[in-house]
Amino acid sequence: MPRRETSDIYPGITQMFYRPFLNSPIIEVVGPSSETEEELNGVLWGATFVSTNIQKTKSFLGDNAGNIRKAKQQGREICTMRHKNLGIHLNIAIMSPHNSKL
Repeated sequence: MPRRETSDIYPGITQMFYRPFLNSPIIEVVGPSSETEEELNGVLWGATFVSTNIQKTKSFLGDNAGNIRKAKQQGREICTMRHKNLGIHLNIAIMSPHNSKL
């Protein structure tokens, strides 16, 4: 059972957040809001990585990272990676560490 679920990030997209064990990493599942077999057939939408220093990570990525902005999760920041510039075919985001209970 997800700890949290939201559909307010992108139209037609649902995010579900799981934490299997106390203090374990958060697993975020993102996919289409409707559940037709065709839409769910083997699609991995993206991955999010946590950086202990998001400013330094953005600086390292240079033009391959978007602007740092407030994340939907209170107290966190996020930036997206321009993954296609690097030949990566998966949406990638970088977030600051989690600092409150989900």
